[in-house]
Amino acid sequence: MASIDERFLDFIRSRKNNIVLDDIKDDVKKNDGTNSKMADYLLFNRDVILEQKLLTNDRTDLINEKLNELAKTDEWLKRSWFGRVHIEELIRKHPESDAFRKKIMDYAYRNIKDLVATANRQIRATKESLNIPRAVGGLVILNESIMPYESENVITELNFLVENPHYEHVDFVLYISE
Repeated sequence: MASIDERFLDFIRSRKNNIVLDDIKDDVKKNDGTNSKMADYLLFNRDVILEQKLLTNDRTDLINEKLNELAKTDEWLKRSWFGRVHIEELIRKHPESDAFRKKIMDYAYRNIKDLVATANRQIRATKESLNIPRAVGGLVILNESIMPYESENVITELNFLVENPHYEHVDFVLYISE
């Protein structure tokens, strides 16, 4: 079976009026002859710019290291965290769940924030390179095999990021997880 990103590319190619920008990159050069790092697709007659990202980094080990670090100063965590427990369960049960969520979520979802930041730059470059400043910018994040992410929490984080003015070129995000 083809990977999730290959299947998504096939889907994009199957729709009329969609352009895979990699297919035309030789036609779109900057004044110095180099290519801008543009988004992946133009949809709906260039009205939508879509950047595709694939989640590839399983942060489970890094999150466990962060939890070990926090357990040194958090008595509740030290007593309550053992074995395999989903991060959301720890957050829900923590007596200071809001503060604990803030500490751990920024760390847990840092790679998603990085994907949004990169997509924002690529969408901006595409708007400038192709002179389509009014195009809507979108990001599709594909998750084929990274398990620690619960879709509901990813969506909460993505909503927060899309509302951030630092990412003004990302108007919407699609999150597809298998």
